[in-house]
Amino acid sequence: MFSDDYSSFQLRNFLDALKDKDPQARKIAVRSLRGTKDYRVLELITDTLADPIPEVRLAAAQTLEGTDHAYILRIIVSKLKDTRWYVREMATLALRGTKHSQALSELIDMLADSVPSVSTSAAFALKGTSNPKALESLVHQLRHHDQGVRFGAASALIGCTDATTIGRLTRMLERSAAHDLREVAAYSLKGTTDLEAVSTLIRALKDESPRVKVRAAEALESCGGQTVATALLQGLQDINPSVRRQCALSLACHLDEVVQAGILKSLQTERISSVREALVRSLEGAQASEITTTLEGYLRLDSDDVVREAAARSLASAPASVETLVTQLMKESNLDVRLAILHALAKRGDKRCRLALTRILTSEANSALREAALEALKGSEDPWVAEICAKLLAADYWKDEDAAVRRACAVLLGEFTSAETDEALIFALAQDESEHVREAAAKSLALHSTDRAQLALREVVGSPSRALRRIALEALAVQDSEDATELLVERLTVEKEWALRRSAALALAGRRSSLAVRALHKAFTDNSALVRNAAAEGLQGNTDRTVLQSLLHQALGAKTESRYLAAMALRGTSEQTTLLELQRALQSKDPEIRVIAVHALHGTQDTGARASLKRALSDSNAFVRSAAQHAIMQR
Repeated sequence: MFSDDYSSFQLRNFLDALKDKDPQARKIAVRSLRGTKDYRVLELITDTLADPIPEVRLAAAQTLEGTDHAYILRIIVSKLKDTRWYVREMATLALRGTKHSQALSELIDMLADSVPSVSTSAAFALKGTSNPKALESLVHQLRHHDQGVRFGAASALIGCTDATTIGRLTRMLERSAAHDLREVAAYSLKGTTDLEAVSTLIRALKDESPRVKVRAAEALESCGGQTVATALLQGLQDINPSVRRQCALSLACHLDEVVQAGILKSLQTERISSVREALVRSLEGAQASEITTTLEGYLRLDSDDVVREAAARSLASAPASVETLVTQLMKESNLDVRLAILHALAKRGDKRCRLALTRILTSEANSALREAALEALKGSEDPWVAEICAKLLAADYWKDEDAAVRRACAVLLGEFTSAETDEALIFALAQDESEHVREAAAKSLALHSTDRAQLALREVVGSPSRALRRIALEALAVQDSEDATELLVERLTVEKEWALRRSAALALAGRRSSLAVRALHKAFTDNSALVRNAAAEGLQGNTDRTVLQSLLHQALGAKTESRYLAAMALRGTSEQTTLLELQRALQSKDPEIRVIAVHALHGTQDTGARASLKRALSDSNAFVRSAAQHAIMQR
């Protein structure tokens, strides 16, 4: 993120990136400017609300969100009138949470947009508002013909504490003849603490429409009190399975002894599997031995897969015996249930569970289960776990035939540093036929600080695989050796992808060898603005006299775009000759030269330079004065 002081100086460095052909570059540039309050930067970002790529448009809306600059708000509001629906949609998102009266008024009008997604976005932008007119309009939208718009408005009203609005919703739920209206009214009251509204929701559990009853039960989930729990327990007897299921799910938040007893009673008579599954799920977290015994029974005996899976998941937090889980794991035929049992075993974390999980690695035919067992073994410190994983990854006889399992082994071996694990990972990096496995091996090797691991990564820095090159660059970034610097310089020079050249430039930042400094300086001519910017930041604080003189010449010489990059690169310098040259530039007759000199001295701790910046506070040029104020404030 960049602070306000960058203004036109930083904007120049990112202007090209905001117009780059690569949408990823545009998205990074927009996100990098998040947090700025400079209206010139924000004005440029408003144009990106019309970008042809949805991800870039969304990034622009998120960057603009929260701005309180009146000029920028007027621009965003003007885009609410755009003929393109996706521009209007992003403009509404950019205004989310605004308190600006005109913007708020326009957002309220956008609720009536002809395109449902724009209307829904406007409702989303108004969520949390306390403006009476906005709340009234959102309540009105509950009558919209489009279901998505109705529920968008209802979602925006959830959590509302305005007594008038809650009263309207309560009356709508109680008196409306249309079940669609009663349904969205119940949804809007979710989590309310208003006593009258809660009482109305409880009565709605007996509504003639099953959909209204389901929404009422859902809304009561986070409403406390014994009266609510009793009403939900009664709802378990409803004739409609969907209502019974939602009541069961909502009871999970009211799990006292009375509720547990009521759930157990309902389980004895429930015939619909989806409802039994919800009842079993609602018991998750219960610690009573009777509950554990019941869950174990459903895990062993229920005829429906989803119920057994729910029982296994609920047992993850119950004091179930390891023997029961392991026995059922071996007997169970359904994969989802077995995966849930594995999850429950992983929660235990004791040695018996880990032994059971490692047995699966060597004897289980299903590769998905083997992969899940490896996931469950993460965090284990047992050396025999690493030994088995190394064999499954690389040993001729033991090597697992499934690439997903080998990848999971490679990921897990990142937690173990030894000569044996290094060798297994290096073997996989060099010879495994799956690129995903090779990537996982590279990432795990990057976690190891051994010379052998680091050497292996250097060998793939020129790999045809983009992912492997990226991982190798990330590993080189934390290595301070001369060899690592040489490889990074090489990648900065020859890499074809701008994102990887940028990674190389960022990795070279702060390195003071002449090779690194001159390579970063040379990157000022890169065709990507983001690479050039990374190179300029990487040069800050360098002490190479030759490079500093060249930067001074670029910054204070001919009027080219590189002068702004050079000024950025000069920041943080403590070299006295350079500081004196910049202070002399503050006396230039050209105001642009003075602005550049101020930016180059931004944040300096040199006493003489700071004194010169203080004098610049009274400069005849407003831009110089503004830049000097920001430069002095930054320490």
